[in-house]
Amino acid sequence: MAHISYPNPNHNPMSEVEAIGPTNEGKVWSITIQSVAARHRFVAAGYFFVRSRRAVVAGAPQNRFVLRLHWVPYQAPMATITTELQKSPGLKVMSANFETATLDSRASVGVRHTVRTLVQIVAVECLSPSTLPHVITWRHEGKTGQALVTVRGRPATCLRC
Repeated sequence: MAHISYPNPNHNPMSEVEAIGPTNEGKVWSITIQSVAARHRFVAAGYFFVRSRRAVVAGAPQNRFVLRLHWVPYQAPMATITTELQKSPGLKVMSANFETATLDSRASVGVRHTVRTLVQIVAVECLSPSTLPHVITWRHEGKTGQALVTVRGRPATCLRC
């Protein structure tokens, strides 16, 4: 096993590391850390030492999640929805798009059309899916409405009350 040390001798995040080892590139190591908070502490250190050689932390992106926003009418622009999402603390919108469906044409047999559904797909960066809202309220040109926000891996919430 490689000897790993940190610049701050008072904090040793090695207890929070689940797995560590070199990749096929040799100089690039892969590290699996137990929690998001532990990863932030590890990244905050900036560097560490492996076999007395300085190693830097690179390629450690925020946690990315794909949201599905339901019940958004086509009149509500994407910018309105992403602006409402960005009001959540610690959330950064990476990309946004519409979900589409392919339907058979009623007029012509064998002709298919791609149409936009009432679902928007938004990729975001945040600490955890629990920090994401379950419902957002949007406003545009005097109209208002609510959109249900679903995230894979987050337990469902009762929205009845």
